[in-house]
Amino acid sequence: MEFYTYIWRDTNGVPFYVGKGKAGRAFDVKRRSEQFKTKIEAGGCNVEIVDWFIHESQAHAHEVELIARYDRAAIEAWGLGNCYLNFPDKVEAA
Repeated sequence: MEFYTYIWRDTNGVPFYVGKGKAGRAFDVKRRSEQFKTKIEAGGCNVEIVDWFIHESQAHAHEVELIARYDRAAIEAWGLGNCYLNFPDKVEAA
């Protein structure tokens, strides 16, 4: 299986990023947003490969499911596309 979904978690185990990728994408911390880099540089974060898929479309569908499971308001308030999670100090009431 070539494609996978992954979750980055902070020091408290709270997810702050959901993504899909292949090869080393989940572990690449250089090609990320400044918000992501700031969170990683604070330390204590880790990445978890959630599931593996044959087709990218399957990984994408699972990514969408994972995002729906977490705080959609935080994602939208941060304006970080469909995958950055859990910044309640920056989230305004929806």
